[in-house]
Amino acid sequence: MVVDLTQVAYLALEALAPLINLARECQAAGLRLRVRASPTVRTKLRTTGLAELLPLQD
Repeated sequence: MVVDLTQVAYLALEALAPLINLARECQAAGLRLRVRASPTVRTKLRTTGLAELLPLQD
């Protein structure tokens, strides 16, 4: 499953909770979740340490 956030200019911390829940549900179902991200979102995921839980797709 791929979540496309390439058009997102700002990602609030409150928006991360649903993404984290989705990542956990995918893991439980044996699915791979990847995130396509804008530079801003990519930076946010890396600085919060969530890039490991929400792997970035190039």
